[in-house]
Amino acid sequence: MPFDGFVTKCIAEELNIILAGGRVDKIQQPERDEVHLAVRNNGKNYRLLICSNAASPRIHLTGSAKENPERAPMFCMVLRKHIGGGRIVGIVARDLERVVEIKIESANELGDMSAKTLIAEIMGKHSNIILINENGRIIDSIVHVDQDMSSVREIMPARVYAPPPPQDKLIPGAGEEACGAIIGRVASWLDDQPMKKIGAALLEATMGASPLFCRELCHRAGIDALTPLALIGAGELGALRGALAAVMRDAFNEKYAPGIAIAGAGAAGAGVAGENPAGGVIPAAGTNSLLDFYCWEIKTSGAAFLRYDTMSEAVDEFYAGRARAASLAQRKAWLVKLVTGHIARCKKKLALHQESMREVADYEIFKLFGELITANIHNIGQGVENVSLLNYYSESGTECVDIALDSGLSPQSNAQAYFRKYRKAASTRKNAEIQAAESGRELEYFESVLQELDMSRDNAEIEEIRLELASQKYVSDGLGKHGRAGKHAGNGAKRTGGAKRSGSGGAKRSGSGGAQRSGGGGAHGTIKGGGRRSDEPSAPHVFISSDGLTIFVGKNNRQNDRLALKTAASNDIWLHARGIPGSHVLIKKQQGDIPESTLLEAASLAAYFSKARMGENVGVDYTAARHVRKPSGAKPGMVIYDNQRTINATPNETLLSRLTKKLVAQ
Repeated sequence: MPFDGFVTKCIAEELNIILAGGRVDKIQQPERDEVHLAVRNNGKNYRLLICSNAASPRIHLTGSAKENPERAPMFCMVLRKHIGGGRIVGIVARDLERVVEIKIESANELGDMSAKTLIAEIMGKHSNIILINENGRIIDSIVHVDQDMSSVREIMPARVYAPPPPQDKLIPGAGEEACGAIIGRVASWLDDQPMKKIGAALLEATMGASPLFCRELCHRAGIDALTPLALIGAGELGALRGALAAVMRDAFNEKYAPGIAIAGAGAAGAGVAGENPAGGVIPAAGTNSLLDFYCWEIKTSGAAFLRYDTMSEAVDEFYAGRARAASLAQRKAWLVKLVTGHIARCKKKLALHQESMREVADYEIFKLFGELITANIHNIGQGVENVSLLNYYSESGTECVDIALDSGLSPQSNAQAYFRKYRKAASTRKNAEIQAAESGRELEYFESVLQELDMSRDNAEIEEIRLELASQKYVSDGLGKHGRAGKHAGNGAKRTGGAKRSGSGGAKRSGSGGAQRSGGGGAHGTIKGGGRRSDEPSAPHVFISSDGLTIFVGKNNRQNDRLALKTAASNDIWLHARGIPGSHVLIKKQQGDIPESTLLEAASLAAYFSKARMGENVGVDYTAARHVRKPSGAKPGMVIYDNQRTINATPNETLLSRLTKKLVAQ
């Protein structure tokens, strides 16, 4: 997130064009380190955000408002007193420093106009917001810095404002001479510091530069930024000088191309450099990762670059996207914790039931002992502690079995005691088998939900999974604070029983949430906090195969059920990763047989949207949709099927991107 001198210059020039002459209507401080100025200019309202947070210092226009505290902080009150109702005279950033000065004229206590300057210092952990008067003295700052905190620069009320201490760097100018001085300094290090990387040398020599700027500059010059100075010659230095001069001409002519680099955007159909799909709004789906924003196109990252009309829009959307990602991660983490807790509980229960079955595995022996004692009751004396009897049921018919007896009981009573042990052990085994099967189905279900959560990429998908868990009584149906579910069902929550397995295909469970958004995505209806309230599942992923056939992929268990049981026609082809949680995949059949290429593409999608998406040669079952059934009482996503065939497929994200783009093209 390089808010360097060039981004600062770009932002300041934009703000000066948009806000100069405007009136400061409102001043708010929603966060401890963030100030919002509502500015009215040319009949439009703007919101200027200034943030001094060490992790995300910035200044830009924003389209979002935040809730304000009931009582305004002291710094906010000072700003309201001194610049509230004032007129913005101009906004400037000097010498490629990360410092923006906002000149404001406002009336003082006597009604006379006075000049104030609001200074935004965008300098990492040293960031600050400072208000000074016409004499250059500090009125107040959002962060006070006394001598105990810094012996170099004191920022306290009534002190004379001193700009940040100068750095031993050269300010690049618009001409070849100024750029030549920077390259000359780099050249002076060729012999003294031969192992210094060329990118680091440019960073050390150039005012306003960031590591990203230096990498991009080297890229324009055809040089690797990690090349040591020992390998840099006159030709490379000349190329760097030309590249720097070209960049500085763009900067001083205010020729910018602001945007955001997004990793994985191609897979989601987000667009490529120079395009601005969906009005510049970052796609929330897919494996998109916000890498950087900058005032020129970023080419060294190898990612897609979304263009914006202004630098403010790019910065605002970048941090809004990061905030959305953090909110999504928080909601997802809560559900993941809940589901993993249930998985641990199911595994523990399953282990206990399996142990119970092992303990009574030989329960038939008690019945044998009882029958043998009964058959030989007249040959067994009273008070005998052990007896060896012929086992009539053995294969040879000549084997003898040693049976322990209770000497205090009669032979008849000993036989009855063994029959009681048999009935008790048989009952224990039967109940343990039933409970183990139920725990196994429940474990399968939660593993499928965990897979859905792992693949989900937006709040609508997260909310749909939460509603699915609520329908199964694992969480409450109400939303708590921050859009979370309120109380959730514990171990004693009412469970829905699983269905008895049948058929040669076995039971398969869906488990994949939506990883990439496609043309068919989207939720129907929303609730406060971004969640869905509709009982209808949202649309599944839609892809177009290379042969032009439509392929549907479920995002969650509710969609999987709908695909397999309602969307599918009898001759459509249904696919699922064999033996592991994953999405249901459906190929809509047209006239004639389904081409092998389409079948392989659908199998690859089934493997990708499954727990084995990082593997290779994943087994995928496929059969006609008429052979897929849902047992009565089965949990969401559970189906049984038969007449299946199995093919091996490898998950392929490149294929995912290609099929998505084909859909968009159609």
